[in-house]
Amino acid sequence: MRFSRLLEARGRIFPSDRTSHDVLASRQGTMATDGPQRISEDLLWRLFEGSSLAIQIYRLEDPDDLGSFRFLESNPAAVVHAGVSYETLCADLGKTLREIVPEILNTDAPARYKRVLETGRPDSFDLTFGNQRYSTMVLHVDAWPLDAQTIALAFTNVAQERETQRQLDEKIAALRIAYQELEASRARQVQVEKLASLGQLSAGIAHEINNPLLVIKGYAVQVRKLLEQEVLEQRAVLERSLERIERSCARIERIANRMSLSSRHDDRATVPLRVDEVLVEVSELLRPQLGSRGIELEIKLCPEAPVIMGNEFRLDQLVTNLMLNAQDAIVDVEGRAGRIELSVECPGGAMHLSVRDNGTGISEAVQRKMFDPFFSTKPPGSGTGLGLSIVHEIAQELGGHIDFATRLGEGTTFTLIVPIRSS
Repeated sequence: MRFSRLLEARGRIFPSDRTSHDVLASRQGTMATDGPQRISEDLLWRLFEGSSLAIQIYRLEDPDDLGSFRFLESNPAAVVHAGVSYETLCADLGKTLREIVPEILNTDAPARYKRVLETGRPDSFDLTFGNQRYSTMVLHVDAWPLDAQTIALAFTNVAQERETQRQLDEKIAALRIAYQELEASRARQVQVEKLASLGQLSAGIAHEINNPLLVIKGYAVQVRKLLEQEVLEQRAVLERSLERIERSCARIERIANRMSLSSRHDDRATVPLRVDEVLVEVSELLRPQLGSRGIELEIKLCPEAPVIMGNEFRLDQLVTNLMLNAQDAIVDVEGRAGRIELSVECPGGAMHLSVRDNGTGISEAVQRKMFDPFFSTKPPGSGTGLGLSIVHEIAQELGGHIDFATRLGEGTTFTLIVPIRSS
C-alpha cells in the first residue's frame, strides 16, 4: 500500500537537488562519495516505506515552544503502531504536537526531542499517552536528529508487551512467595522430625542422665560423711569422689547440650568435623535404648580419624535417623538377636560411614519411594515419613551421597560417602 499523500511531502525533507545521503553526511560532518557507495534518495525512501517500525518526521518551528514540533512525514507502519486510521494520519500532516496530541506536552517527550536536536545524540525511551483521537498506548520511541531542526522518530506500540511483562512479574512474585512458604513448611517439617527423633530417644536419654545423677548422689553422701568425721587421712578417697562427681556432671552437661542442639531450628554453619567424636556422642545416647530392646551395638572407627566439612548437628541427625530406622527394622524380626554395626572406613580420600542392621531388609517397591518426603511404611501416627528424605538432603549438604545395599530377610546397610577434608 502506497501513501500517495504522504509521498507528496518528500521534498519538504529532502530537497530535489540533494540526496538523503548528502543530508546525513552533512549532519555527520563527512562528505558523500560518488559512485556505487552513494545512497540514492529512492532507495532510502523505499527503506523508509518498507520498515515495520513506525517512522515519523517532525520539525521544531520555535525553539522556545515545545508544542511547535510540526508533523511532516510518516511511513505506512505508523497506522498499525499509532492505532489510528490512514485518514486520521493524513489529516494530521502539517499540524503541530499542540494541535494533534496536546496531552503529550504533559510528558517529558517534547523536551527529550529538543535535547536530541541540541546535542545531536539519539535517545530511546518509553512514552505513554492518548486522547479521544489517539487511544492510550505505550510506545517505545527511538529519536535521532536529521538536522538542527528536524527529528526522526521510530516507534513501536509495546502496550501488549508491557502488559505481558507486568503479568509475568506478578506471577514471578507469586511464585517467589509460594517458594518461601514451601521453604518455611519444609523447615517446620524438619523440626517435627527432630522432635519425633527426640521422642524416640527419650527413654535412653532419661537412662543416661539418671546414671550419673545416681553417681553424684552417692559420692556426695560419701563426701559429706567424710567432712563430718573430719578424717583427713581419707583425703585420697575424698579427691576420687570429687573427681567422679565432676565427670558425672560433665556427662550430664554434654547430654543436655546435645538435647538443646537437637531441639533448635536449623543452623547450617559448616566447620571441620571429627567424625569419630560425633559417632561416639550419638552412640552414648542410643545404646541404652537399643539395649532395652535386646539390640547389640558395635562401633568400628577408622584409625585415621577422618575430618569432613559439615554441620555437627546435621551429621548427628543423619546418623540418628539411620540407627532408629535400623532399630525399627530389627524389632520387626522375630526369633533373631538384633545387631547394629556402626562403622567408618577411609578408602581413597573418602569417608564411608555405614549403618548395618540384620533386620527385615527393604523390598524393591519400597526402595523406589523410600527417599521421598512423607513416604512411610509405618502405621499412621508412628512416624513422619521424613527420616530418609532428610538423610538424603543432609548427605548432599555434606558434599556426598547415600548408597544402600539390602537383602530381604537378612538386613540393610546404608552408607554415607563424603570426601575427607585435606589437612
